[in-house]
Amino acid sequence: MLVIDLEDSRPLYQQVVDGIKAAIASGDIKPGVVLPSVRELAQSLSINPNTVARAYRDLNNTGVIVVRQGKGAWVSQPPPEPDAEQLQQLRERLCRLLDDAYHLGIDDRQVARMLAEIIQQKESS
Repeated sequence: MLVIDLEDSRPLYQQVVDGIKAAIASGDIKPGVVLPSVRELAQSLSINPNTVARAYRDLNNTGVIVVRQGKGAWVSQPPPEPDAEQLQQLRERLCRLLDDAYHLGIDDRQVARMLAEIIQQKESS
């Protein structure tokens, strides 16, 4: 399921968040599935339980999972279609990424190729 890479520049909790999101997006973890407890996941990843607790908190705050004290954590149901405001926020984030790419000397075609590669990897995993 999840893999922690100590060479990765992302904080460990962010790796847990990203790993769970990727597993949900790929269909490896389905809506309604109960996630391992904080202790169980921390033990299986050989990381501090506080790290997993922070990741679960972040995922809960963004609606990716539902956490109930004493009952566990599970994957929330897929969100409804995004509304106009959510689409606008996504568009703004994408624009910022394009600005970042421009400042790194990466042109639009390269960004489009990178995005297509990422989409293909997600679909094949």
